[in-house]
Amino acid sequence: MNALVDSLVSSRVIHSRQVERVFRRLDRKLFCPAGEDDEIVYRDSPAGIGCGQTISAPHMHATCLEWCRAHLAQMPSSQRGSRITILDIGSGSGYLSAAFAALLDDMSLLATEEASNQPQVVGVELYEELARGSIENIRRAAPDLAPFIEIVTDNAYTHREDEKFDFIHVGAAAEEIPQSLVRLMKNGGRMVLPVGDIGGIQHMTIVDKDVDGQGVISKKVMDVRYVPLVK
Repeated sequence: MNALVDSLVSSRVIHSRQVERVFRRLDRKLFCPAGEDDEIVYRDSPAGIGCGQTISAPHMHATCLEWCRAHLAQMPSSQRGSRITILDIGSGSGYLSAAFAALLDDMSLLATEEASNQPQVVGVELYEELARGSIENIRRAAPDLAPFIEIVTDNAYTHREDEKFDFIHVGAAAEEIPQSLVRLMKNGGRMVLPVGDIGGIQHMTIVDKDVDGQGVISKKVMDVRYVPLVK
């Protein structure tokens, strides 16, 4: 694991101490199928986790965490003082959901258990088998973070109006930016997701909502290839 992290640091994919600490804290192997060869687990490429789904390549996890860290770091103090929440759509093995919670912890943005009766990271995974497995993965790999993470299987969650998020990660491709997810962004929030042709090359896109909530700005940052978003 350390060799993988060292490689991501030396190549500047990981360029902050916060994200480096998250990667060293969470063992990717604990989020992969039992018995998987270390050469596959710690390779910088996607790996199968069942149900035709994959755990993303480590460099993509690192990149998304760096985007999240940068966004949280530049928040005004008034916004950072409130309860920070993150939505992880297509949470799969649970690795990135756990990593988001670890990042909040490293940045001193996790509420105390006594002060928080709601999760700060919500993962949405439609495959119940993966959802159940991801809960066990998180409890095994990071039991101290488990109380701050909720994994749900109800796709209707992404159409709720009563919960808004500071950061949304979508781990599957959409042909266009879903307005239902834009509505889930807090004012001043950020979303990252692959947008483009399903089955072809997509563009990983950063979507930032104005602090007054009146508009969004989107920016294509890199070419990617993801499985389609299940509606």
